[in-house]
Amino acid sequence: QRMGLGGSDDDGVEGGWSLLPPCSQGRQHTPVNTTRPPSRMEGIWHLITFKGTLSTYIVGTTAVGYYMAPGEVSKKTWALTLGGTALTVLSANAWNQIFEAESDRKMQRTAGRYLPLGGCPNTAIVFAATTGIAGGYILWKYVHPLPAKMAVINIGLYACIYTPMKRMHWFNTWVGGVVGAIPPMIGWAAKTGGTEMGSWVLGGLLFFWQMPHFMAIAWKNQDDYEKGGYQMLVNTDREAVAGVAFRYSLPLLLIGPLSYYSGMTSQWFMATSLVPTVYAVASAYPFYEQPTVLTARQLFFSSLKTLPVIMGLLLVHRVADPSMSQRVLSRLEGVAHSLAPSLCQSVSSGLRALSNFVSE
Repeated sequence: QRMGLGGSDDDGVEGGWSLLPPCSQGRQHTPVNTTRPPSRMEGIWHLITFKGTLSTYIVGTTAVGYYMAPGEVSKKTWALTLGGTALTVLSANAWNQIFEAESDRKMQRTAGRYLPLGGCPNTAIVFAATTGIAGGYILWKYVHPLPAKMAVINIGLYACIYTPMKRMHWFNTWVGGVVGAIPPMIGWAAKTGGTEMGSWVLGGLLFFWQMPHFMAIAWKNQDDYEKGGYQMLVNTDREAVAGVAFRYSLPLLLIGPLSYYSGMTSQWFMATSLVPTVYAVASAYPFYEQPTVLTARQLFFSSLKTLPVIMGLLLVHRVADPSMSQRVLSRLEGVAHSLAPSLCQSVSSGLRALSNFVSE
């Protein structure tokens, strides 16, 4: 008997009964091996556990975003936020796998996924649509419309912009960085119904953390990306990858002051956050100096340690004082107003001098 991932029959049901559309017309991808294609139940389980570690990180940042926002913590709202976000993450991952099925077949690290193995595309489509709709509905109905909008938009960014862009331009990684920055903002918006300064600080943290992390991954997988037809930075300008990883690690040093002045944390966080952020920069530097598979691997694993430590310190030093950010903004406005007259005068003088020069 030829066996795939396991199971009893092609559709994972008995007697042909199924709520899903038949696969006889749906399988358009030739399996990468001669084993029996995985059943539908196997496919659903794969789609649930697909990118499990990354998905856990994403939902974890959503939880931190909710907790760090000012206001009382509601366990019910917190659970609904995480559940709704998790469903939209599953949806985005499933759409990604649907659109990249042909490319996945060509790459060694992705050839064992559900669709490249000959799984039913209809199952994946129904799963992606169902989880996306359910997640968005939970967030809209039981949490707040803003996080629901953000989560649904993120599905679109990931599936409809980031995924096809991987075949067109290396800037896709930056779009993916925006996708990864939104989940903590979803958690924040679930509590406040807005996107205050602290929300943007958390989003920025995730954006800049991702770049060294994914540059390290790209360095190791360059050959696979070429097989899949992806236009990643490592395939178009390999020498730039290490520099990008190092430069994008530097803004992490600002997370302490920004968190304090946004009213999220106490002053102590400015000091304690230097431990993981300096470690992040120090981990990126060897890859910058000598980019190899070994230094890329070291950077990858160090990044996995850095984010949880930063998030944990945020939780320890949380104060949630929204008046702090308002005071900072007031001070900035005061500085801007004080500089405006002299700035306008300098511009005016420059224009007069230019006019005199031209007329002469």
